[in-house]
Amino acid sequence: MRPYDRLWPGMLLISLLLTGAAYGQTVPIVAEVNGVPITRRSFQIDYRKAVEEHARKGNPVNQAYLKDLRRRLLGYLVETELLLQDARQQGIRVTDQELDQKLAAERSASAGEAAFSARLQALGMSPAEYRERRRQALVIQKLIAQHIARDIVIRDKDIEDFYDQHPERFTIPEQLHIRHITLRVSPDADESQKAAVHARILEIQRQLATGADFATLAYRYSEDPSRDQKGDTGFLDADLAARKFGQRVLDITTGQVGPPLETPWGYHLVVIEARRPPRQIPLVKVRAWIRQTLFQQRTRAPVKSYVKALREKADIVIHE
Repeated sequence: MRPYDRLWPGMLLISLLLTGAAYGQTVPIVAEVNGVPITRRSFQIDYRKAVEEHARKGNPVNQAYLKDLRRRLLGYLVETELLLQDARQQGIRVTDQELDQKLAAERSASAGEAAFSARLQALGMSPAEYRERRRQALVIQKLIAQHIARDIVIRDKDIEDFYDQHPERFTIPEQLHIRHITLRVSPDADESQKAAVHARILEIQRQLATGADFATLAYRYSEDPSRDQKGDTGFLDADLAARKFGQRVLDITTGQVGPPLETPWGYHLVVIEARRPPRQIPLVKVRAWIRQTLFQQRTRAPVKSYVKALREKADIVIHE
């Protein structure tokens, strides 16, 4: 693997900043659609969101990915603006009441107001910007439903068949409640430096074996952001835990501290406090999601053709 094929967290942040700065402070516009600008700020919000989601799934964030993401994201923003302009010409609008209802539903489905606000802050998006983006999304949904794909109907049987045919999509995998102590190893550390960190993790393991409290030692020694929670990560999907700590984490006996685990990020001591077995999500809880998914699948082709026709008539300028 080449050095830049997987960026460390600090390098990822630097990459985001550099990519945003590549347009320069004097070029606040990344594209124009029929004279309407698409701002660099709008691009950066979607860019951060896409990179964060890509990295969260354990995928490599490298130069090839970032270059392709920029190209795809510019295309997406241009097509979004084309649809919004067309919707305005069609007289399609979303009322404040409709928008308020949608936002209230999203907040109630989130992990709480604090988590919702933290999410916006992480994306660098103000509540007003989020509100406007949700309004735009609802406008486009109306345009598709009323003018592009009004003949498409999703039946109850379609939903039930989709649920039965894709059980893997509606199974929550095994989850592990993990507490850990992590000692970081620099990516350019030499063997003596690695050995010194390894000796420290063995000393912490010795303290735990003689009765020391895991949470207390995690708060005292861990070099992971979870230190403030005394090493507690909450429940993680088993596959995510394996990506974070290595496959051997799955072999640790519940309630016991496992052996030191080595990853590219350092050394870890892990205790699995509880396990949740895989479980099926009831159809009633995912019916609306399936309906929306099927609608998106069946409208993809007509929307693509519709946008292509809009593109052919539009004046589009991309600022490199």
